[in-house]
Amino acid sequence: MASSTPTPIAGVHPAGLREATIATVWPSIAAGGWGRWLGRLYALRAGVSLGGVPITVGWLLVVVTTPLAGLLYLAKKVPRKPLVVFGARNPHAVCYRVTNRRILILAPLERDTAPDAALSHADYDEIAIEVLPGQAWFHAADVVFLHHGTERLRLAGVPRPEPFRELCRKTQRAAAIVPAAVPVPTKLNPLRPSSGGPTPTLSTS
Repeated sequence: MASSTPTPIAGVHPAGLREATIATVWPSIAAGGWGRWLGRLYALRAGVSLGGVPITVGWLLVVVTTPLAGLLYLAKKVPRKPLVVFGARNPHAVCYRVTNRRILILAPLERDTAPDAALSHADYDEIAIEVLPGQAWFHAADVVFLHHGTERLRLAGVPRPEPFRELCRKTQRAAAIVPAAVPVPTKLNPLRPSSGGPTPTLSTS
């Protein structure tokens, strides 16, 4: 049996072998309505300048509402209520995972459960970034995966969405290239009975 070794592609795990995590991202508090409300308040620019330092209404509200923002942050991170790792699952605590096969919305620490949502890299042809009111202050946005203009998956409140989108695009391109880079096993055609027959040739059939 004749075979060859495929040219390796750095950072890519062939989809035919196993599913491998490329990156995991946790959503900003701007994924939810309360977080976006705070973002709109923090963006208020009215204020005064003291010694050349701008003091805006928005920054004053950042200080005043820090406890609320902290609670919203914890609500996005604590996997179970009320005892963090024990109790009912917290539906607001999710993470976004990019693998060599799919985009996943997962519950943290829930290894044995199915993902809340999943989308194969073959099932989208466009990635849009939608900055909802209140998300800009947090440098976050919704990342929307589309197929022929139809929304297939939305990741709410992704921090730094542009690098995340580029990562998804590169992973999608790699997922399309890798299967083609894996060689088809080859075999020898059986020898013909006649001693004067032609030399056996390689076949991919």
